[in-house]
Amino acid sequence: MPLIDSEIARGKGGFKLVQYLSIGLPCIGSDVGYNGSVISSDCGFLANCTDDWKEAILRLSDSSLWKSYSKSAFRRWKANFSYEKNLQIWRGFIINS
Repeated sequence: MPLIDSEIARGKGGFKLVQYLSIGLPCIGSDVGYNGSVISSDCGFLANCTDDWKEAILRLSDSSLWKSYSKSAFRRWKANFSYEKNLQIWRGFIINS
């Protein structure tokens, strides 16, 4: 998910990255806006420049690292972005209102 650091990009919600995590896909995203809240160091890479992107792609070509990041990606989605997690958050809002 390459983005140029701009006001518009900083306002994006990282939904594509969340979708990638939901299928266990390790992520590489620009270090812009909400992306840093979606990608953690055990499921993907935040990239600031072309060299960061190249390094991340090369590192993920290692099948054992890919498998580890893939498992972590799905666990991160389940813990932070899944339907169940969002339902829990919304129930908290409703009960505490």
